Amino acid sequence: MADFTDAYGVWFDLGTLSAFPNWQIFDRPCQQGVLFRFTFLANWSDWKDRKGFRSWAWFRFVHHDDSGGFTVVEPSFRLYPKEQQMLKEMPILSRLELNPYTIRKASFKQVIDYRSKPSISAVNPGVSVPVLDWSLKVEYMDEG
Repeated sequence: MADFTDAYGVWFDLGTLSAFPNWQIFDRPCQQGVLFRFTFLANWSDWKDRKGFRSWAWFRFVHHDDSGGFTVVEPSFRLYPKEQQMLKEMPILSRLELNPYTIRKASFKQVIDYRSKPSISAVNPGVSVPVLDWSLKVEYMDEG
C-alpha cells in the first residue's frame, strides 16, 4: 500500500483484495475520502474469451463507532469489473463526519453471474466451469 501523486492529485491506497462471495473489508480507514478510484485486476483475455463465469460486486462503506462498538452500513451499489479504471465521488455522510469516534472503511462482495454462459460450456457440455478470478484495488483522494 503506497500513497502517490499523479496528474489528478494525491491518492491514498486502501489496498487490493481478491473478490469472494463474502464481504471483504479494506483495513485502512477512509474518513477523508471524497473521490474514489477503482482498478480491477484480472486476466482480461479469459474474460473476453468467456473462459468461465463472470462476476460483479456490491460495494459499500461500513461505519464503526469506536466508542460504543456499533456498526452501520451505507447503501450498496454495483461495480462491474472492466479494464478501465473507474472514478466515483462519495463524500462521507455529514453527520458521521462530525463524529470523532466514527471509522469509515470500504468493503465489497463478489456476486457470480451464472446467467452469463461461458464459451467453455458450449464446447464441452458437462464440464465443470470455473468462476473467473479478479481483484479490486481502491484508492481515494481527500477534499484537500
